[in-house]
Formats: sequence, C-alpha cells, structure tokens
Amino acid sequence: MKDGSTVGLGVGTWKRGDAQFTPHKAVDTNLYAHWAAIALDSAGGLYLVYDDDPRQPGTTGGCDGAATPLPNHIRMVHSGDFGQTWSAPLTLASPPGARVLWPWIAAGDKGKVSVVWYQTDKVVDLACQTAKLSVEAASVTAADTGSPGVQVMDPIGRPVSENNICQSGTTCVATGEDRRLGDFFTNALDEQGCVMIATGDTSTKDPVTGGERNIALPLFVRQNSGPALRGGGDCSATAGNLIAGRGSRRCASRRHFTIHIKRRLLHGDRVRRATIFLNGKRLKTVRVRRRAIRIDLRRQRKGTFTITVQARTAKGRKIRDVRRYHTCAKKRKKRR
Repeated sequence: MKDGSTVGLGVGTWKRGDAQFTPHKAVDTNLYAHWAAIALDSAGGLYLVYDDDPRQPGTTGGCDGAATPLPNHIRMVHSGDFGQTWSAPLTLASPPGARVLWPWIAAGDKGKVSVVWYQTDKVVDLACQTAKLSVEAASVTAADTGSPGVQVMDPIGRPVSENNICQSGTTCVATGEDRRLGDFFTNALDEQGCVMIATGDTSTKDPVTGGERNIALPLFVRQNSGPALRGGGDCSATAGNLIAGRGSRRCASRRHFTIHIKRRLLHGDRVRRATIFLNGKRLKTVRVRRRAIRIDLRRQRKGTFTITVQARTAKGRKIRDVRRYHTCAKKRKKRR
C-alpha cells in the first residue's frame, strides 16, 4: 500500500469437515511486499511474518509521486489456537537508516523459528530507486512466549545485489525494472534442524558482455554453528560427531524401545498401520501389532525428541498420539 494506508492482515484456516475456510485477522498494518509468510512449529503453533511500509505524509519522494518512504520493520505474530487469537507483534528488524522486505519463515520445535529477509543500505523506494541489498536472518527461541530470544545475523556477509526491485511480475520486462531477486528467496530447516537459506545473487556480471545477467545466480548458505531449531542439537557438529566412540565428548543416543498406542484413543478399535513423525518430520509408515510400535532413537544427539504417531482405525477414526523422550540423559537412581 504505497499510500501508507492500513489494512487487516490475517490467515484463513480449515479443518476436515468445514464447508469453507475461516478468516482470522491477526494485525492491522500496511505491507511493502505483496505477501506475508506463515509457518507451523512441531506443537501446532502458528506464526506470521510481514514487512510494513511507513511513508512520510505530504511528500512525493517515492516512485510515481508516492510519499517518501521511511525506515520500516520486519514483525512477527504468533497464535497458539490456530488463528483465533494472536500475540502482540514482535519486531525482528528495525534498522534506523534502511528498509527491510520480503520476510520468509521456517519453524522447528515448539517456539523455535527462523526468519530471513532482505535489507537495504539506505532508505529508498525500491520500485525505482537503487540500493545495496543484503540477506539478514533471525533465529528466534521461545517465540510462543512473552519473552522470546532473538539473534540476528548477516549469514552471507556481503550484498547480493545493487539495484531496484520490481514487484509487478511479467510487466517488469516491459518497464525495464529488475525482478531477478524474485527468482527465488526462501529458508528451510535441514534434517538436523539447522537453517538453510537460498537467495538470488545479481552481484556477478556476465563474463562475456561485462553487463548485467538476465537471471540471478543461485546462492545457498547453511548454518554451521549455534543451536539447531529442531532436535536439541548443535549445528557445529559434523557427521563424525554423531557417533559415540572411545574418547568422544559428544553423546550419541542408544535408545530404541517399543511404545503402545494408548487404549483410550482406540475406543476398542484396531490400528493396522501408523505413520511416525520425529520432531515434525515424517520418518516412515509401519505395521502395528497389538498396539505396539518400535521407536529407534539410536545415533541421535543429546536433546528432547517429540514422537508423533498418526493413524486411522479400522472403523475410519483418525488418532494422534504424541510422546516426548530425552536422549543422553542421566539415568535416574532406583529408589531403595
């Protein structure tokens, strides 16, 4: 909304059996980007991130005579009840002499999320004015509480582009504006819960002509230090550190055991097959014999792991059984 007007931003939710989506307003704001982004953590917590677009009233310093842009923000809100109520906005970025835009989010364990965005080196209207753009990333813990921890960093360490950004789709070709950073930009968590970021990079010129390339080059980075957002591990570990051996200072779990689907969930019914999820990631589908399911946490690092069992009974009822286990924990002494 380049005129600075305020709109309602929210989500639509749907559950099996509903005739249509139910809208839920999360916050009143304005947007610079054409979208916001959402994610669910392993406990079902819903997160929404967005940029805003404050403008200086009574000015015309923006593109096409729009009001002059002001420094803006990346913000996040959380819902613990699937969109019905929302937290107050948490500001993740508010640089005093820059603009921030295009946030993306990925969620891991309960209350743990990763957010990435672009940041300029000065306050400009990127629809027609140029700036250097860098990638910024925030790892947020306790994001579902009133006291979250936020760590912000520049994962690449240099600008990935110096130009404007067109948000008008294919019409950008006709106007001559640059939309190459829109080729791709996102974040995700790998199998260890460490953050991966993919972005376009327009800083490298065409080796033949010396001019601008028609497309952005792909650039990928992965978190290699600090806590993982899934599984309780540390992203500085290498594959060799996951195996416990003589002299190893890192623990590798030796836990493998059998769990039984709770009788109260079955109501006298039977389950033949079940799908197992580990910290929200689908592992496998297994056969169930007499409610018993084998769980294997061997070679996992020290941490807390959420095991989710999803299945459908012989009569068609859907069940969900959630358990939490600790690896590499000290054994409790038996009471005498």
